[in-house]
Amino acid sequence: MDTLLSVVASDIISRLISSLITKYSNQSTADHKLERLQWLLLRARTIVEEAHGRQISNQGMLLQLRQLMQSMYQGYYILNAFQEQHITGKRRRSSSSLKLKKLQAAMEDLESAIDDSKKEFVVFLLGCPCLPQRPYDTHLFREKCMFGRHEEKELIREFLLQPCDSPLRVLPIIRPREVGKNTLIEHVCNEESVREHFSRVVRFKSDDLNNEENQESFFKTSELVASSTMSLVVVELVNDDISDETWRGFCSSIANGCSKMIVISRSETISRLGTTQALKLKRLKRHEFWYFFRTIAFGTADPEEHPELLRIARRIATQIKGASIAANIFARLLRANLNVKFWSYTWRFIKKAVELQLLACGGSWDIVSNSRHYYLSGHSDGPLHLCNDGYKTVAAGCLVNDELPRIIADDMLIRTNAFSEGSFDILRWKSPIRPYYCYIANCVVKKAPQIVQPKDKSLKRRRGI
Repeated sequence: MDTLLSVVASDIISRLISSLITKYSNQSTADHKLERLQWLLLRARTIVEEAHGRQISNQGMLLQLRQLMQSMYQGYYILNAFQEQHITGKRRRSSSSLKLKKLQAAMEDLESAIDDSKKEFVVFLLGCPCLPQRPYDTHLFREKCMFGRHEEKELIREFLLQPCDSPLRVLPIIRPREVGKNTLIEHVCNEESVREHFSRVVRFKSDDLNNEENQESFFKTSELVASSTMSLVVVELVNDDISDETWRGFCSSIANGCSKMIVISRSETISRLGTTQALKLKRLKRHEFWYFFRTIAFGTADPEEHPELLRIARRIATQIKGASIAANIFARLLRANLNVKFWSYTWRFIKKAVELQLLACGGSWDIVSNSRHYYLSGHSDGPLHLCNDGYKTVAAGCLVNDELPRIIADDMLIRTNAFSEGSFDILRWKSPIRPYYCYIANCVVKKAPQIVQPKDKSLKRRRGI
C-alpha cells in the first residue's frame, strides 16, 4: 500500500513539475515572440509610412504594398489581442496554445512580407516621386481614412488623368454606409496632379438635380461647368433617386471639352450611369478597422504605453463595427481624455446603445446597419431617447458660423439626459480635409417606449448581447 501511494505521489509531483516547466517555457516563448513581432511591426510601419508619402502608380508595387499592409494590420490585431489576454489574466491552456499559434503565424506572415518588400520594393519606392507635404497632410497623417484604400485611390486618380475619348466620362462608385468614401475622393481631388489637371471641381447632390427650388442655382453651376473645358463633377445620390430623363439632361448640360464625373451611391443600379466599370468600396476588414481606430484614438500617444486603454479601445472598436464617422467622433473624445475612467464610461455608453438597438431591431445586424434611428441613454436608470439620424453633408464654405449647429456629437455622449423632447440639429463631425464637409444630423428626441429585454439568456447570446 505504501508503495502504491509512493508511486501515485511521485506521478502527481512529476506531472506538476512538468506542467510548471511547460507553463514557464510557453511564457518565455510567448514573450520572445511578442518582442519579435513588435520589432517586425515597427519595420513594416516604417515602410508603409514612407509609401504614404510617395506617388505610386505601378500596379505591382501597389499589390505588394497592400499585402504588406494587410500583414501589418493582422499583426497589430493579434499582438493587441495577446496583450489583452495577459492583462485580463483570462488564459486557458487550450486558448493560450491557440493564441501562440496565431502569434507565430502573424510573425511568419509579416517576416515573409517584409523580406519580399526589402528586396526590390523599397528600392523602387525610393524612386517614386514624393507627394508635396501640404499642412493638412501633415496634420492628418494619423486621422486619414486611407487604410486599405490605396488601390482604390490609384484607380480613381488614373481614371481622372486618362486622356479623353468623349466629352464626358463617368465613374460610378458604389459604397455601403460610412466607409469613408468622401475622404477617399477628397484625398484624390487634393492631389497636385489632379488639381492641376482640372480647372474646376463642382459637387452636386440628389436635391440639386431633383428639387425644383434649387433649379436656378443648379443651372448657374451647370453653365460654369459647361464653360470650362476641363471640369471634375462629383455627384452624390442618396440611392438611385434620379430618372433616366433627368440624368441625360444633366449630362448634356455639363458635357464639354474633357470633363470627368464621379457618381457615388449605395445602390448598385447606378452602374448603368457609368461609361466605365463601377468601383465597389467595401467595409474595412476587422483587423484593418482595428488598426485605423487604434491609430486615431491614441493620436500622437504610443498605444503600447497605455495597455489598459488599449484593451478598452479594442472593445469599443468591436462595438462600432467599421462605421468611419462613429469612429472619428469617439476617437476625438478619447484622444482628448487619455484616462481609464473616461474610456470605460465611453465603452459602457456605446455598449448600451448597441444593446438597445439590437433589441429594438430583433437582434439583426442587417436591420441595425440600415436603420435610420438609434436609442440613447446616459445612465442605467435614465430615460431612453429615440433619435432620427438622417444626416446631410454640407461643405464648410457654404455655411457661416451662425448656421452651424450649436450642439455637437460630444454633447450626446456627455449630456444625454440634459436634452428635452423636441427636434434639433447636431454637428456629428467636421472633416479636416477640404472642402471640410460638415456632417449635420437632424434628431427628433422623445422618450422612447420601454424596450423589454428577453428573459431567455440563450436568445441574448444569439443576438450578440
